[in-house]
Amino acid sequence: MESPIQKLPKAIFHDILSRQPIQTLLESKLVSRSWLASINDPAFHNLHFSTADESEVTLFLLAFSDWPKPKLQLAELGATEEDTAKTVKITTQLDGSMLPDFDLVGSCNGILCLYSTVSDDPLYIYNPFSSSAHGKELPKLTVHDTDTICRVVFGFGFHSRTKQYKVVKVVYYKQSEYDFSGGNPEAFVLTLGTDDDEWRRLGRIAYVLAGPASEATVECRLHWKSWNLGDEGVVLFDLETEEFQVVPGPKDCSSFDHLVNLRGNLSAVELSSDGSVGVWVMRRYCVKESWSKEFAIPSHVPRSYSMEGGAPPTRRKKNGIKGRSFKVLWEFKDGKVLFLYRSKCVVVYDQVSGGFEDVCIRGLPQEFQAFVHMGTLISMDPVSNTQHRA
Repeated sequence: MESPIQKLPKAIFHDILSRQPIQTLLESKLVSRSWLASINDPAFHNLHFSTADESEVTLFLLAFSDWPKPKLQLAELGATEEDTAKTVKITTQLDGSMLPDFDLVGSCNGILCLYSTVSDDPLYIYNPFSSSAHGKELPKLTVHDTDTICRVVFGFGFHSRTKQYKVVKVVYYKQSEYDFSGGNPEAFVLTLGTDDDEWRRLGRIAYVLAGPASEATVECRLHWKSWNLGDEGVVLFDLETEEFQVVPGPKDCSSFDHLVNLRGNLSAVELSSDGSVGVWVMRRYCVKESWSKEFAIPSHVPRSYSMEGGAPPTRRKKNGIKGRSFKVLWEFKDGKVLFLYRSKCVVVYDQVSGGFEDVCIRGLPQEFQAFVHMGTLISMDPVSNTQHRA
């Protein structure tokens, strides 16, 4: 028997559903077969995402650990100031036999891009909240000098005008027997959802990108720290023009550790020898004079931090060092800053009070990487009809 709400016109019923948070929608799939069909409809996925305001989209802390085996976990970040993070844990259903050893390229519009750490191929795209229990394998890239590949740097993003998702690969080749950073970089790009679903060669580039993946997406452009540009240490990739360019870095910042998107602005995080952290923000995109040091985070050791435990120390990956002593993850509307401390503790810093608060999420491994992930139902099929955000 249909409920009163199901007797409404389909468009109105979908409009009401589209205003519900992701967790409510997942639970609503159990109401009836008709509700399940409505929520699994790709057209509804786009409606749900386009209806939600930026501030209403449910955000999750994505914790990734590769020891003793790769594992992804999601914990919902609280929507209120008093409830920064709820102790909700969701383990993904990614088929381990398809990708037994993986790492994360990035998260975009609720879609994860993963790659094999053994051979850099294959890559997968995957939405932990979609109805599909498996990731979608992407075409493999074939290069002539496979045996001389030293490392690979990745990028993954979406362009709001072209409505296209793209994956970028920059391949660095060994220049000598004991070369661990590589040289003579060659760039390739894959546009998802097109008829010719193949990698395209963009040519050689002159930048030594810090790997293994781009760190900040701003204005539909991917950004990496570069090791060979000095003060001009930022390189962007335009997802529309498919060109690499140099972004002017902060003039008075001696060196920065990593990049991050803070409330839509390209930001650089500077680590000081005394343990404090400076955050530089580019208020006008690609205008060098608009860089300013917006705030500093004092030196702090979380109460929950322990050097003991079963996790090994941070390892050097084939494509670059993943673990950091300090990583800024997100800035909330009220100015609170979420960060990861030594790959073991998630902490919130309050810029107003100057206080720190540990985020306690049950079930996390001893050591993990962390990212902020947007909860959506979006599927990659068909990409051409999506109305996603950049």
